[in-house]
Amino acid sequence: MTGKSTLAGALLKLERLRQDRGQKEVCCGICVPSYLSKIEHGTVCPDEKILAELFARLGIVYEENPEVLEGLGKLIDEYFYCLQYHLDTGEVYEKLRRQERTLSYSRYAADWLLICAFGQTDGSYERAEAEPEQADESHGKAEAEPERMGESHRKAEAEKTVQEVLRQLTCLQEYMEPRQLAYYKILCAETEKKADEAVRLCREACETLNNSWAMLRLCTAYFRQGNYSEIHRMEQRVVAAAVEEGNTWQLADCFFVNGTAYACLGMEEMMMVYYERTIRLLQNTAWRKELSDVYYNIGATYIGLRKYDLAYEYLELADTDTIPEDYRFAILHKKAIVFLRTGRREGAEKFLAEMKKILVSKETASKTNWLIYEEAEMEAEEGFLNNPEYLKLLEKLIRAIKEELHFGYLYFYREVIVEAYRRQRKYKQALEFEQEISSGIIKKSF
Repeated sequence: MTGKSTLAGALLKLERLRQDRGQKEVCCGICVPSYLSKIEHGTVCPDEKILAELFARLGIVYEENPEVLEGLGKLIDEYFYCLQYHLDTGEVYEKLRRQERTLSYSRYAADWLLICAFGQTDGSYERAEAEPEQADESHGKAEAEPERMGESHRKAEAEKTVQEVLRQLTCLQEYMEPRQLAYYKILCAETEKKADEAVRLCREACETLNNSWAMLRLCTAYFRQGNYSEIHRMEQRVVAAAVEEGNTWQLADCFFVNGTAYACLGMEEMMMVYYERTIRLLQNTAWRKELSDVYYNIGATYIGLRKYDLAYEYLELADTDTIPEDYRFAILHKKAIVFLRTGRREGAEKFLAEMKKILVSKETASKTNWLIYEEAEMEAEEGFLNNPEYLKLLEKLIRAIKEELHFGYLYFYREVIVEAYRRQRKYKQALEFEQEISSGIIKKSF
């Protein structure tokens, strides 16, 4: 059985099902339905003429021209190179998208599906879509509003697209080359809700790809798992790979992930060691705008350390015109907290108002973000720590953080949670929460 015939059979089945056509309809006058079934399941090596006629019945051609395939192969290699070195993938993605039909019915079908999924997560799809509109300056303000409203659904639509692509890739899984399978596992890990399973998938992908990009995906999975010690143990391996590859971005990302792990534990000195390395690597590059993440994390950590002036200084550095709406919400929240915890309630009001505006404009705003906003709003009230409703809200927020976010968020709220329990004479709950945070720090410490 050749790889070509089995993959072609799987693609034939995918297209037939996409067109909602039965086997009898497709194979009538070409072969018997049982033979088509065997072709689709890869149990026979079909005659080339029969295979071509079956594809033609569905209105498609299985591409086998060596020159065409060679050109597509080079573009695919270029895309994954850009992805791994964090370079702009928009241009090469657009070139590939123009060949979508050819790619979809060739030996590169799995590669194209992988690129479609990564394109939703790395922004290349969005950039490719935006380019024609950027050239057209005739759109007035009245036409801009639907575009803005569409932005609030972009994340949800991207997630749907990735799920559909993964469904198709699952059908092609047994025909994938090891490299394709490794990328597929990383995509599965990024959508996997169970952190332990995400770690397993990334480990397997790392064994095949063995590059700094894959290693950083594994570190990200460890971060989700709260396994900060494994991130630290991988540091030398990732750094060595990134230096050997000449991959500046992954080297900076390695330091960023390590710094963030220390930030989640409130370990200021080590956090700054790693974040300063990230800043020095990126500050004079085209990636300097990415430093907003670093500045935000430093600012949030300084809030927990009650160094409010430093916190606000770094939050100001993070707050730029280019940041996404969701990220701006987080920065506004931390700025509001700085003002509230330094007794400047009136100054916090403008940040709270902007937070609410973002939530109201987003039909898909998360439950956790609403709780984060409501908690900050209640902090603006006199005597909020003595209010039973505030404690109820905090307990809802704790549950939401455990379901959706990582340990660093719990650590951020630890002081107000413990103090609210104590003020309201719930000493047992205060002690239990303190023990939970302490055991979490011990477990996750390096």
